[in-house]
This record gives sequence, C-alpha cells and structure tokens, in this order.
Amino acid sequence: MSNKATQLIKKKYFEDLRITDKDIIAATQFDLVTVNRRGNNVFQVSRPGSETVYHEVRKVDLSGLNKLKSLVIPPRKTSDVDITTNKALMADWIYRRTGHELQEEDISRLVVDRDNVLVVISSDSMRFKSSFQLIRS
Repeated sequence: MSNKATQLIKKKYFEDLRITDKDIIAATQFDLVTVNRRGNNVFQVSRPGSETVYHEVRKVDLSGLNKLKSLVIPPRKTSDVDITTNKALMADWIYRRTGHELQEEDISRLVVDRDNVLVVISSDSMRFKSSFQLIRS
C-alpha cells in the first residue's frame, strides 16, 4: 500500500468532514482492512475522541476522459521527453488539466500511438479503476 495514496485518501477524508485540527489529523490512524466486492478499499479509521469507523474509498472511474476532446496532447517536438517512460510527467499533466491527483504508482503503463495515448491504470491502484485514452493532435 502506497503511503502517498493513503495520505491523499486521509486528506480527502478530513476535507469531506471539514476537520482542520492538525492534532486530530496527526493522531488519526488509517488501516486498510479489505477490498470489498466492488473493488473498493475499506479502511478502519481510529480518531481520538471518536468511535472507530469504517471508511470505503470508492475508486474513481476515469473512462469519461475518453470523451473530452479538450484533452489534446500537443505534437511531439524533438526536445520532448518520451512520454512512454515518464509516468510522473503524464500524472502531472492529467492533474493540471483535470484535478485528478494521479501518482506514478496509479499508472501501470502508457501506450502511445500516432493518435492516442492509452493510460493504463494499475490493477492495485487504491483510488482509480479504469484505463482511458487521451487524444493526440
């Protein structure tokens, strides 16, 4: 389990509950319990002054990005970094354009052809569940 992914899950959990107290946030324990039938991760959350609860992290389906014609990758220049080997670059590009915080660990591989970039999501991604294609210009 990626510590970065767990930290993003924890951050979202506290944002949703509007908890900003840094002491409570620091003292809260997130432990992965299981992956349920829907493929979502279930965490046991132990927070000071509160009962232990279970928190299901629903995986985000990114297949809708296939339809966004505004996601256009500019033509490659000779100085461009090879996108097939740079998952961090692609994750950052997706975040800047969509707000989805992908990490290198979320991406299994990138498959580039003349017209598309297929972003294959890792099967053990904690937060995302589907691969998608971005249209190249």
